[in-house]
Amino acid sequence: MQPFREFQIYKNVESYLKVYPTFERLIIFETSRKVRVAGYEPRFKEKKIHRASHPIFEAENKLDSLRRSKTRLSDIVLSNDFQFFATFTFAKNRTDLVRLKKSMSKYLENTKNRYGDFKYVIVPEFHRDGKSLHFHALFTEFPAPITYSGHNTKSGEKIYNIKNYTLGFNTLTKIENKEKVSSYVKKYITKTMVEIPGQKRYWCSRDLYRPLKIENPGIKLDDYSKLFSKNGLLVYHKDVKINEAL
Repeated sequence: MQPFREFQIYKNVESYLKVYPTFERLIIFETSRKVRVAGYEPRFKEKKIHRASHPIFEAENKLDSLRRSKTRLSDIVLSNDFQFFATFTFAKNRTDLVRLKKSMSKYLENTKNRYGDFKYVIVPEFHRDGKSLHFHALFTEFPAPITYSGHNTKSGEKIYNIKNYTLGFNTLTKIENKEKVSSYVKKYITKTMVEIPGQKRYWCSRDLYRPLKIENPGIKLDDYSKLFSKNGLLVYHKDVKINEAL
């Protein structure tokens, strides 16, 4: 069997278009990137020294990993119709992320079985002590019983408590301004994302939407306004309806 030629295994990607429900974003690489074509993955993993094992590249790799997590989380927030924002604290084992994730997953499963289905994304965050953890969550729906706490946010939204949550303290607010919540998740929460080896910085429902991604779309730049140039990317933005982008 003849070996595959490089042009069969790799393709050059110069730009890609991300299509969200209410807008689209065009991203252009300052230098084209070589991407492996699906179906031509190597049968055996090549042995190589991972860049993270070298002190010179360790900080750079961590920064790239955090940037990818922020991008994926941002894509989820912008592509789904989240209705509620919640914060969960824990009375026990507050520093054990693995155990807290199991407890939270069990709570969500029990809530779904009893009250009905909903979608979510959860981001763990450290308290000010740098050790204890609490979770922030976005829900598309939340069917469990809630009660008004008697308090409001600074912007006037009512703060509720979830009645069936017994692992600690909780608050829940209805999302009135989705743009602000998206900005909060992207800018504030992601700055303090928990970094624990072997653990994800966030987790979410399997059935959440992601933006449609089109490689090398070949569209006119005249329809787009330049937003910024950063990390080797030129990013353009355009408000558009989803059916127009397709």
